[in-house]
Amino acid sequence: MDVEGLTAAVLLPTRGLAVGAVDFNDRAYASAVSRGYNDWLYDFCSQGPGRLYGAAMITLEDVDDAIAEIKRSRN
Repeated sequence: MDVEGLTAAVLLPTRGLAVGAVDFNDRAYASAVSRGYNDWLYDFCSQGPGRLYGAAMITLEDVDDAIAEIKRSRN
């Protein structure tokens, strides 16, 4: 980032967004995939505090779980 002159970056789940397009027929699994990615993203972004910002992956399989994951991921 320093070489390119970037002061901050937002990381998006790119391929992970396709997870929401797949009908898992298993809400617990879809939620676990999102939580796992978001946990990894948090750890990754913690290596560049104030410079790396992650956009959480939220599953649409279960609205209540999606709300809980949004609240969990905002920190």
